[in-house]
Formats: sequence, C-alpha cells, structure tokens
Amino acid sequence: MEGEFNIASAVELKQALVEGLAAGRDLHLDLEQLANFDITAMQLFWAARKEAARTGVKFVVPVTETAARAAREAGFELFGGIADTR
Repeated sequence: MEGEFNIASAVELKQALVEGLAAGRDLHLDLEQLANFDITAMQLFWAARKEAARTGVKFVVPVTETAARAAREAGFELFGGIADTR
C-alpha cells in the first residue's frame, strides 16, 4: 500500500480488505510506503482483523514505530493486536 488513506479513500481501502479476506488466504499488508493514514484506516484495519479472526484468516500489518505511536494515540493499541513494530 502506498500514498494516503483517509476518509476520502475509505471505500477503496474497504473494498481491497473485503476482497482480500474473501479470498480466504492470509492477508499481509505493508504500510511502509504509506505517507499518511487517519483513524478511518485504523478502524478498517481493526474491523478486518476481527473478520479475519472470525473466519480463520491470518491478518498481519507490520508497522513502523511512528504508525504504532499514531495508533496508540488514537486508542488502537497496536491496531488491536494485529501489528508488530519494526
């Protein structure tokens, strides 16, 4: 993933996550090239993690320390347990 994800691109991100989860294969996201993302993206990642757990799909989002800090400040402790910091 690259660029910016915010409320304006939420539909696109949601569709990509839904398609990835529907495929039934493990879903690994790389946020290293992501310039910026807001709470909307965090909420979609959190919902995707819940759906992945429900369906038995592995959902992994490794994040930088900066992204992890932003998530914690927004109330998402390491995206609800789906991410490890690098």
